[in-house]
Amino acid sequence: MAPTVAAGAALTLIGAYGATTMGSSQASDSVELQAEHLRALPILRDDATVVGAMLAGLSERTAEKSVAQQVAAEIAPPQATTTSRNKGIPANCRPATGLLKNDPSREFDLPGGASVQIWDTGSRANPMDEARLVAVRIPKGTLTPSVLTSSSALGSLATPSKLADDHGKAVVVINGGVYDTGTAIPTGAMGVDGRARKADSLGSRAIAIYDGLKSAVVARTGLTGLVSSSRGDAPISAINWEELSWEGITAYTRSWNASRHPAGPRTAVVRDGKVRAILSKAAGARRPGSGETFLTVPGGSKYFGALKALRVGDAVTMHTEVESVREDHADRPELKKPTAVMGVSAALVRYGRVTAPCSSRDNQLRPRSAMAWTADGDMLVVTIAGGALIGGSRYGGASAYGWGQYLQQLGAVSAVNLDGGGSTALLVRREVGGSLNRIDTNDSARQRPVANALAFKTD
Repeated sequence: MAPTVAAGAALTLIGAYGATTMGSSQASDSVELQAEHLRALPILRDDATVVGAMLAGLSERTAEKSVAQQVAAEIAPPQATTTSRNKGIPANCRPATGLLKNDPSREFDLPGGASVQIWDTGSRANPMDEARLVAVRIPKGTLTPSVLTSSSALGSLATPSKLADDHGKAVVVINGGVYDTGTAIPTGAMGVDGRARKADSLGSRAIAIYDGLKSAVVARTGLTGLVSSSRGDAPISAINWEELSWEGITAYTRSWNASRHPAGPRTAVVRDGKVRAILSKAAGARRPGSGETFLTVPGGSKYFGALKALRVGDAVTMHTEVESVREDHADRPELKKPTAVMGVSAALVRYGRVTAPCSSRDNQLRPRSAMAWTADGDMLVVTIAGGALIGGSRYGGASAYGWGQYLQQLGAVSAVNLDGGGSTALLVRREVGGSLNRIDTNDSARQRPVANALAFKTD
């Protein structure tokens, strides 16, 4: 078999069968730069240098390489260039206001070295003119980031405060990535405790977390994998994805929730290294049982023949890896195995430049959440929200482009969008083990249940 690409260290998903069994909420946030619509990690390649060139071939490839090679990619600050800063505001973009030109209305410190600054316009005649921006600065190497979920199954929702109930050392908690409001499943990659629950081969933007290093970085992740039997090999190109992949076989595990998942006309059920059943399309859409893996492809896929060849009783081995490269470095350094991965949507700031989109939807003033990094490697956890309520939805805050500008003004050279709108929520603990209080808006305001959250913990 051709070698898989060593584009990044592996986050093992399933492991080799035979030895081990394989055990939006804001649609505009999913906009990506046109230059990034390419496969991040081809499944199989004869020449790894070709893939390396592809990974480095995005529009930022010529950005200044300012990080010393001896600094590990997992902890190095993001890159920034003075030449890439915005020369002006695009004509169709709604800019930020002068909110941050004023002194903060409130400042206080948190356990572990983090600090909070709040800018608040106060009440206005038009609630759409109100804005409350909260920025938590976490100095590099102080707090430990982690991803919180309510269940090992995708599609389980809980409020950020509920997700943090059992994490008394979490002094900062913010809502996580975008999720499908119909299925409640995160729209991007997802992995917790060293095991990925959702990934595909086309690649997606994510935050890769290294809790032992107290670090989180922007990554581009992609799945590589192979299913093998005496009847031949076929690539595995998606795990628990919301659409069937045309690049290979899609696998579903028990991590999928109780709702029906996509299925092709034929599904092979694998358990303990053997094909145990062949299911029709309707039966193949159910949730896999404990220890089961469902293998399926679209009917017109060129890999349908490989799946059709499998028979009950066939011995099967499978191996999948989620490989990651650093996205906010021009040379795309490989990343070691992360503790957790959480998919995110738009890149708001890259190399110090605001890159947020400016569609009519993006120009709406909405509550927004983000995670950002300074040139020194400090992490910024930031929200903005207004005071308007229209049709039961929260409005006021910032446009997407204005949001990027605010983050840039706070010192961000790299920033990614988290879920926003009604999902926006930022909570802090003033004392370890104390109460968790909401600071993006009134503490008593209702929190929307979300698919995941980011927490930052003291030792």
